[in-house]
Amino acid sequence: MRAATEPFLAHLQRAAKQSERDEREYRDNYFKRLAELERARVLAHRRLDLLNKVSAAIENVADDGKVHDQVARILRNETGLASANEGHKIVIDRFHAVTDAIGAAMDAESASGDGAVMREIEAFEAWYKERAGREFFSLCDVYAQETPRVDF
Repeated sequence: MRAATEPFLAHLQRAAKQSERDEREYRDNYFKRLAELERARVLAHRRLDLLNKVSAAIENVADDGKVHDQVARILRNETGLASANEGHKIVIDRFHAVTDAIGAAMDAESASGDGAVMREIEAFEAWYKERAGREFFSLCDVYAQETPRVDF
């Protein structure tokens, strides 16, 4: 009688181990996917925030010739890019196409310019990622260094 139960128990043990592997795989995939979604949300909000500031600058600058200067200032403040750095200047200059698309969309009284803005920002982000190997809005990542707390 004992010999008949051993294969049954071995089958149950294999099933239990498989369920552990399935759960572990699910948890790993869940946390990976959650991190991807979190990163996408952060980048989408950064994009929204930056383009809100760019739109406001375009709307508030009376002289069209100074729009790119104002947007460059915004980019420097938001991302840490510096006009004095030639590599950064290339990025700032490349962003002018996005600024121009936003300006054109704001001048048009229909939503037809929205597609052009999205194409320009997506093209800019793809160009930056290919050039730098990371997302443009990762320039906004700020890592706070932990410092020990000292009570006096």
